[in-house]
Amino acid sequence: MDVDEVEEEKEEKRRLLVLRGYVLTATNLFAARIPLTGNYDPKGHWEWTACLWRGIVAPDVIIYVKDVDGKEGVDLGGCEVLDDGRLIVVRRCRGETEKTGVEGVQAGALRRLGFEVGEWLRSFSG
Repeated sequence: MDVDEVEEEKEEKRRLLVLRGYVLTATNLFAARIPLTGNYDPKGHWEWTACLWRGIVAPDVIIYVKDVDGKEGVDLGGCEVLDDGRLIVVRRCRGETEKTGVEGVQAGALRRLGFEVGEWLRSFSG
């Protein structure tokens, strides 16, 4: 057995799974299936259903792609890292023509997202 092989075996592998809209999709589904009763209006009923996720085992990091209008005056090329690195918000501009392979997301945002996810993964190695 080679020394390099021993070093590789010691490295802990981290898996990265991308689920598109899981929590929101599940919340919408649950809110639609649970009967609306009591003093809740439809919005309050959905919020109550969303609150049921509190305390549930959650993903280690969430990448949220937020659609924005180009005229909102926000930094369209960036990512926001929130909640101690557990939430990364990427802005996608509707009507953006820059070709990055991801419609509406600027190249700078993709580079920053890659950097932030890489840093998040490196934080596990100590």
